[in-house]
Amino acid sequence: MPTAAGARRAAWCALWLGLASALLLVLGTAVGSTGLESLVHMGDDPVARQIVWDIRLPRTLGAWLAGALLGLAGAVAQGLFRNPLADPYLLGSASGAALGGAVAMAMFGVSPVAAQWIARIGITGMAFLGAAGAVVLTLVLAQGVQHTLRLLLAGVIVGVVLGAVRDLVELASPDILQAMQAFILGSTAFVGWIACTLMLAAWALCALLAWVLARALDGLTLGESTAASLGL
Repeated sequence: MPTAAGARRAAWCALWLGLASALLLVLGTAVGSTGLESLVHMGDDPVARQIVWDIRLPRTLGAWLAGALLGLAGAVAQGLFRNPLADPYLLGSASGAALGGAVAMAMFGVSPVAAQWIARIGITGMAFLGAAGAVVLTLVLAQGVQHTLRLLLAGVIVGVVLGAVRDLVELASPDILQAMQAFILGSTAFVGWIACTLMLAAWALCALLAWVLARALDGLTLGESTAASLGL
């Protein structure tokens, strides 16, 4: 049956992707200034063990988890908008996150002293608040999620406006331009096990919510009238 064949293909695809991910994780722990030497001698060399376990492995796993979170967000957005090219900018969340980071840097500066203060607050926390605020603003303008086209247009408008506001913030505080560029591009240089744990918990929670709300998302992809008839 086609359904059974599709399920088998999905299972095989998941298996191959899992094996590829495991291989990439191993290869990621072998990349560094000391090469494979630290990975080979980590069993009897405390320094090599620290390099692999405390530096390389968290960075590699953190990059993998970040990709998993982006992939999950992209899959949900593509299913909701019925558009294989959907991205985080459609709801304005990316622009809101960038604006939150820019505001934090402009307010507290990028000097070492300010960076220590911001570290306690968290530029990431400000970016999250900016992203959440952008999504809420998009939902308010679209008057909910019942009208997919209206939601899409509202997200584009919010993204453009918040992007322009971020440009104004950077223009008013040119000293944050370099820091903002590094923030937007991202880095795994300071990723540790705590960050990996938080990302894993966030991924598990988001995946569970996506699974629970899968019926509602599927109903919306059938069209607004169909979703309304199903009580979604």
